[in-house]
Amino acid sequence: MSTGQVQLEFPTFMARAWRLVDCAAAWDEGSVTIDEETGSRTVTAPIEEWESPVDLDLFSLAKSEPYRSTIQRAGDERQNTISMLPMEGVRKIGIERGGSTLVEPSFACVDGQAVVVLSWVDKLSPTSQSIVFAGPSNSQPRIAAGEITVGLGVSELLERGESIPMRWVVQGEELVGFVADEIDVGA
Repeated sequence: MSTGQVQLEFPTFMARAWRLVDCAAAWDEGSVTIDEETGSRTVTAPIEEWESPVDLDLFSLAKSEPYRSTIQRAGDERQNTISMLPMEGVRKIGIERGGSTLVEPSFACVDGQAVVVLSWVDKLSPTSQSIVFAGPSNSQPRIAAGEITVGLGVSELLERGESIPMRWVVQGEELVGFVADEIDVGA
């Protein structure tokens, strides 16, 4: 007997990334779309009074501050997924080689677009990550991106061997990233 309810279970790191731990929700008004080709299901439902913690005009900022990078996988393992970060953007949020390189990744939705928000933190925590400087003269900032790819919904593309183009903008003291080819920013 069906109750008409759907239970969504996220991997632990995805639930943590989207801050869905110990979160319960129910929707009276919602719809489910089933893709005939892939069998994937999309649940669409309103969340009353929810506001994004990130307040920005993503499209305008991306046009005026076009930091670009990629997410890549080195080998077949998810833990080998890295995201390059724009050096200028990293500096603008206060991160330099030799100082604290810890950031706290979180996720939000801005204008229907999933974004990752990297906030500088000064203490190690279970959810913080370290930016590593690599490449020639240790000038290329990078971060482990397994959690980021899941949060942005692009892990399947990496499994097919593709790299993910990213755009980054600085919003206050945070570095905000999103997948470049999901929006048209007039580049």
